Amino acid sequence: MTFRAVAEEWYQRKMIAEGRSDSTLNRTRWLLGMLNAGIGDKPISEIEPPELLNVLRKVEAGGRYESVARLRAVASQIFRYGIASGYCKRDPAADLRGALTSGTSTPHPAVTSPDEVGELMRAVDRAEPERVRLALKLLALTCVRPGELLGAEWGEIAGDVWDIPAHKMKMRLPHRVPLSRQALAVLKEIQPSTGNRKHVFASSLKPTQPFVTQRLNIALEKIGFGGDRHVPHGFRSTFSTSANESGKWSPDAIELQLAHVESNKVRRAYNRNIRWEERVTLMQWYADYLDELKRT
Repeated sequence: MTFRAVAEEWYQRKMIAEGRSDSTLNRTRWLLGMLNAGIGDKPISEIEPPELLNVLRKVEAGGRYESVARLRAVASQIFRYGIASGYCKRDPAADLRGALTSGTSTPHPAVTSPDEVGELMRAVDRAEPERVRLALKLLALTCVRPGELLGAEWGEIAGDVWDIPAHKMKMRLPHRVPLSRQALAVLKEIQPSTGNRKHVFASSLKPTQPFVTQRLNIALEKIGFGGDRHVPHGFRSTFSTSANESGKWSPDAIELQLAHVESNKVRRAYNRNIRWEERVTLMQWYADYLDELKRT
């Protein structure tokens, strides 16, 4: 059994079968691609720590320390699966602890000053193509993670509420998003294009799938907000900063709307309506606030 074959079996049995979120599946596929490029065709029972280290060093050389840590973690899970399945007898990834450079994570680039936020929202109106422009607008208005937005299905939206199932969320808990008038207007605008598809932001090339996050990055780059200035995930920081600095909203309501996990996960899992009325008012206030900044 090659590493590639065991990795695919692990992916199907542990990632797909356990219902991991689309964003997690896509990220894991990307990591597996890097591992397979280096050791994919070797028998998993013959892979030694230096061979795996060589693969990780190539990624580390680019300063991508978080990716290296994730690569080692995924490799370790695959080797442990291989041990349990009788394909190999040891986990060489475990021997690499301490051999790699540790890096500190950096916040996602985001604009947060009112002037820049207004400039950003005006620029978003110029983004192309239309489907990507509308995705950026709805991302700003809902403050969900990019993968959660692009995974949105028409069947999850009822009236002015969007219910995201647990398997699509980073924290593996269901999340409810109140939709402002502006958010509903975006959905109404895109409905003629994708209303007959499963996904709100269905790909024009692969209609049964949503388009990829990279298209949002490219669009931001083209309107002058790429690179280290603002990324799709940055809309969450824009919202958090604006809402907190306004002094109008409780920190709990803001954190709940960002789907940041609270200490009592069980309570959170079974009650998506915590501070619901405040969150509804909060998201309408924020949509109006973005419109105000865009006009000034």
